[in-house]
Amino acid sequence: MVKNSFIDIAVQEALRCADTAKYRLGSVVFKGKRVFYADHNYDQSVAKSRFIDIKFLRWQYSIHSEQAAIIGARRSLNGCSILTVRIRKDMSFGLARPCKDCIKYIGFVGIKNVFYSVPTYPFIVKLGPGTPHNDHDTH
Repeated sequence: MVKNSFIDIAVQEALRCADTAKYRLGSVVFKGKRVFYADHNYDQSVAKSRFIDIKFLRWQYSIHSEQAAIIGARRSLNGCSILTVRIRKDMSFGLARPCKDCIKYIGFVGIKNVFYSVPTYPFIVKLGPGTPHNDHDTH
């Protein structure tokens, strides 16, 4: 499963999102006990000026936290894991299942395990093969 320290890092990243963000999400890429990179979602105006080349701007209004963490790592992520959490306004966990484009991107870079927050116990779950995808339940 996912260490509490990785969950804490992802939560702290989610809380760094701009106050104007519709969703507050944070992602952490890790392997074993080592964190490779952590980041949060951005609107495109911030992302363009920060670190992301225009060719990576796949989404019209934002850069997803998974994409930001992967690009920020700037290294091979083969065999790593990624955790994404969503923090609601009331500070509870929300659904943070990666969208279908993020799932493709995660697989492309070789990340093997995908974990995300859900609003009910156990709060952090692992994406498994054949997990149904619903565009309306993602960020």
